Amino acid sequence: MNKSRKVVITTKGEQLFDEHLSIFVNRIKESFVLSEHDHDFVEITYVSEGTGIHYIDNQTINVKKGDLFYIPLGVSHIFRPSNTSEKDSLIVYNCIFRESLFDFLQNGAFPQVGALKLTRLNPAINRWMHFKEHTHEFRDLFTALLWEHDLKPLGHEAMLFALFIQLLLLLERREEGSNASSDSGARRLDVALEYMRDHLHESLTLPIVSKLMNIGERQLQRLIKKATGQTFIQWLQGERISKSCELLLKTTDKIPEIAQQVGFQDLKHFHRLFKSKTGVTPNAVRLRKLEME
Repeated sequence: MNKSRKVVITTKGEQLFDEHLSIFVNRIKESFVLSEHDHDFVEITYVSEGTGIHYIDNQTINVKKGDLFYIPLGVSHIFRPSNTSEKDSLIVYNCIFRESLFDFLQNGAFPQVGALKLTRLNPAINRWMHFKEHTHEFRDLFTALLWEHDLKPLGHEAMLFALFIQLLLLLERREEGSNASSDSGARRLDVALEYMRDHLHESLTLPIVSKLMNIGERQLQRLIKKATGQTFIQWLQGERISKSCELLLKTTDKIPEIAQQVGFQDLKHFHRLFKSKTGVTPNAVRLRKLEME
C-alpha cells in the first residue's frame, strides 16, 4: 500500500501586493481550515495572542505570544491553535514581501547611507529562523505596520517602508548577537524571560530567578539591560502591567483578582504603577472593553 503524499499548496502573492508597494501586512485568527502551504514571497509572522503549534519544514514547535518566525520562499508551514475556544484564539500578524526587495535594499536604495548589508536574512541562505520577543519590540513594530498598511495616513508608504527596514535590521542584529554570544548567556536569558512571563503571579526577584536559571545575579541583570534597555525590576513591572491590560480586556475578572494574577499583593501599589505605566487607570481600560462589546 502506497503511503499518501503530503499535499502542500503554494500561496501566490500577486493578488496581495499593489503596483507601488511590495509589502503586505495583516492580522488573522488561525484555525483548522487552512492547509499546509509555502509561498512565492518572504513572510515574517508574529504570534500576538494565544498558544498553538507551528508545523514548519517538517518540525513541530509549540508557540505562544512573543514568538516570531522568518520564513523564506519554499518553506512549508501551518499554524494550528491549541483549541477552538474563542477566549484562547491564536492571533498572528503577517508581514509579507517580494524577495526582490532584498536586491533593492542591498544595491543601495538610499544613496545617502549606502547599501543595506544583510548577511543573515539573505535569500542565498534560504533558512527559516525563530525569534523570541524580549520587551514587546515585535508587537510594537507589527502594530505600527498594520496601522500604516490598513489606514493609509499621509505618507503611509514611506512610513511602512521605514518600519519594514527597522524590522529587518532588528532581526538581523538579533540573529548576529545570538550567534556571537550563544556561549555567554544569551540563550539562558531567553529561558529566564520566558520563565518569568509564565510565572508573573509568583514572587519573582533577581536572586530567585538567577538561582533557578543557574546564572549570576550581576550577569542576569547585565543581560537583561543589554537586551531590553531596562533593569530587572523595570522589565518585570512592564510585563506585569502589560499582562494585566490583556486580562482587563479579555476577561471579566475583577481588578483585585487580576492584580493578584500578575503578582501584585498590594492593590494600591498596583493602581499607582498601572497609572504611571499606561497613563490611565485599570478601571478606564475595563470601561474600554465594555464599550467595544
